[in-house]
Amino acid sequence: SVGVTLLEILVGQVQTNVISDLLDEPEEISANVRDQRPFFSDVHLHVVETLAKLATDCTVSVKKRVPNMSIVMRQAMDADRVAPSAGEMEALRAEIERGAAELQQLRAGIEVAELQRRAERGAAEKTCLVCFEGHVRGGMECPTGHFLCSEDSVGHVRSFLERVTADDSMLQQHRERGGRIKCVDLACEHCYTDVSIARALPDEVFHSYRAAQDQMVEHRIFSDLQQRFQQQLSAALAQASQAAQAATQRGAQEQASTAEFLRRQYPNARMCPQCQHGPVLLEGCYDLMAHHGEARAGGRRISNACPQCGFLGREAGQWRPWDGEMRI
Repeated sequence: SVGVTLLEILVGQVQTNVISDLLDEPEEISANVRDQRPFFSDVHLHVVETLAKLATDCTVSVKKRVPNMSIVMRQAMDADRVAPSAGEMEALRAEIERGAAELQQLRAGIEVAELQRRAERGAAEKTCLVCFEGHVRGGMECPTGHFLCSEDSVGHVRSFLERVTADDSMLQQHRERGGRIKCVDLACEHCYTDVSIARALPDEVFHSYRAAQDQMVEHRIFSDLQQRFQQQLSAALAQASQAAQAATQRGAQEQASTAEFLRRQYPNARMCPQCQHGPVLLEGCYDLMAHHGEARAGGRRISNACPQCGFLGREAGQWRPWDGEMRI
């Protein structure tokens, strides 16, 4: 790790492919470091080469074991014995500080990117109302955002279709919703859309859902047609009843007109005191029996008996005056 840290300071990069490339060719680390940071001055070039050699010794894998911290410290002290000038020391210090600052900025950038990635994942993650687990994709949700994961969506749809066929009240409510499935949240009145359900369910379950929905739609169409037929039938019966009432009224009016005409035409008309048959025109004088059976011209005989029940009164006073109602 000491060797990798030295390389990150020398090239000014953190955990990049450049570091991996340098580690792949440990014998060329010194040259490659100069290629990555060509602005090293000749004044402190030998210090950079010493640190690069130290990084090489700390990272190279050979049959001999990697130098421990005692060896690393001794090599660093040997590098310190090379007596650089004050200018070289100042330049090297500035270079190291600048590299450390760059390294810190890179690490801060990596941390910010990681936090942002986690935040985006958390924002996209939805919690299932049944299993309470977070899911990034799949599942279905109602228009208000109540979410079910794919696995629980399948179970909910299958269970609902089984229960709705066994409960008349649920079946009626399901028909009123047009075959759509209500949100699993009891406080929510929305239904899952067909698009959301199709995205969450496998083909077999979705086809069962669509078949049940088609039955609900067909039942609604049949109910609408039945209701329309009943309305039309009621209207036709009402119209027929009105026509019958009008005909009855016309018949009553015609009968009343006829009776009025007969009353005026035959003011002495009578009606039977027993069966109220009338009008009856009695012939002869007041003594009805004196004329009953009397022969007339043309072979006709007088009959003062009731043609309905056969009542025969001796006198005309036994017959009641006709009340004007036709009873023939």
